[in-house]
Parts: sequence; C-alpha cells; structure tokens
Amino acid sequence: MGHDLLERQRELRTLTSLVERAVSGHGSTALVLGDAGIGKTSLVRELLATLPRDVRVLAAACEDLLTPRTLGPLRDAVRGRDGPLADALKSGADQDAVFAAVLAELGSGTPTLVVVDDVHWADGATLDVLRFLGRRIADLPAMLLLTYRDDQVDDGHPLRNLLGGMTGAETVRLRLAPLTVDGVTALAADAEVDTADLFRLTQGNPFFVTEVLATAPDVLVPPTVVDAVHPRLRTSERIIGVVRACTAKNPALARKAHATRKMRGSSWRRAAVTITTPMPAAMSAVVRTSPKCAW
Repeated sequence: MGHDLLERQRELRTLTSLVERAVSGHGSTALVLGDAGIGKTSLVRELLATLPRDVRVLAAACEDLLTPRTLGPLRDAVRGRDGPLADALKSGADQDAVFAAVLAELGSGTPTLVVVDDVHWADGATLDVLRFLGRRIADLPAMLLLTYRDDQVDDGHPLRNLLGGMTGAETVRLRLAPLTVDGVTALAADAEVDTADLFRLTQGNPFFVTEVLATAPDVLVPPTVVDAVHPRLRTSERIIGVVRACTAKNPALARKAHATRKMRGSSWRRAAVTITTPMPAAMSAVVRTSPKCAW
C-alpha cells in the first residue's frame, strides 16, 4: 500500500466488501467525504487498482466550472462505450429516458462500480440521476461511490437533497480523518524534518504534508497549498469587512464567541467562527497574505 494510503486500511476494506456485495447482486452506495487533500481520490484509486477483473468501472469526476456541464460526469463515464446510457445521452433523451437507461445499464448483469469524484461540483441533472439511482441501487449488481468535500456543502447546497435521500443499510458514509502524528512521521520517513512541527503545520492533511516535504526550505507556503486553500476562503466582501472589524477591535470577543458556540444566528457570525477557528499554519499564512482576507 502506497504512502498516500497511510491509515486508510479500514476504509479500503469497507469499500472492498461493498464491491463484493455488488458482485453477488446486492448493490450499495458509499459516500467518501473529507477536506480537500485528505486522500479521497487516492483511496478511490487504490480501490480501482485492487478490483476483480470481472467488475466494470464507470468513473468520472465533476469540475469546478462556472457553468457545470449538464450530465457531464455521466457523459465522461460512458465515453467510448456502447450501451443504453451512452445511447440515451447521445440522443439527447429526456430525464425519464435517462433514468431508464441508467437502470438498464447497471441491470445488465455485469457487476459495475460507478465512481463520481468531487460530487459537490455536480450539475443539477447529474444529482437527480444519482439520487434516483441511489434509491434503487440495492436491487442492482452495482456499487455507487461518491466523494465530496463536506466543508463546501452547507445547508443550502444542492448536494444536500441527494444526501438526504441516501439512507438505510445500503448507504455507508466514510469520513476520512487527518493522519495521526505516527502517520505523518511515516510519510516523512525519508526527509530530514521535525515531524512534530510538520504535523503542527499541516494538521495531518496528507496533501499538505507531501507538498511541504517537496517544497524548498525557504518557501513559507507551497504554491500548491495556496491554490488548494484559497477556494475555502471565498466569501462576500461584506462578511469579510465585518469579520475584519470585529477581530481588529475586539479579537477576544470573537475567540470567546467561537469557544461558546453562540455565533449561529447570521452569516457573518458563522463566518467569524470559521475564520477564527484554529487552522494549520499553512492556511493561516494564506489568510494573512490573501488580497481578500488580509488582516
């Protein structure tokens, strides 16, 4: 098992058992969630590398587009293939026909693993198909595997409707935890670094760990980490202004509010909690140097 899969053996065994259920004709859904860089894609990649040869894979990833492609992940998953779903998508079939085509595709008898990575970026039509499939997966020789960043899915996010329908014994949720100190130490085994400092800096995020290890010592924050962190800091100028003013004038008040969990009544208060929550030093450095979040 590669370094990327440190401390993920339990999750890999769970996913493997769900694939075995699909082979026996009993479908299920697996939801793999966690922060950016926590190892969701690496876990899926390891699972794909260990699949039995008789399991077919339909895999695709969603993209962070301003205008998401309608049914884009499904089109990518069946590109170059023949079958009911590919035919329906090529012909521009209506929603009912696409729903029927998905069931026909997965009910053909061939065990199938359907993977949709970064489903928090999926378009509405794709989310409808996944919800429709998720409620019927138990009777199919298939496994539906979805990954998403739960820190980007607030109460009003379209994905919430899909997740609300994913209930029952056929659905398994796997939240990936950060690496422990031992995990970070193992990942940095070949590097001359203080692993305690490395853990404090990255808080066990595997992506942050590997990027910091690969970065020159005189670079404060690896550019790849900056790119990963900046999207998590998006918010309106009004909220940023209020939070900046609050913390500048009375940072103790913001810290106290965070500690007592009483700042729940409005968007700016939730933003204050989010921004003043203790975070990895790498992220803190990004916040301090961000044009939108400069303090």
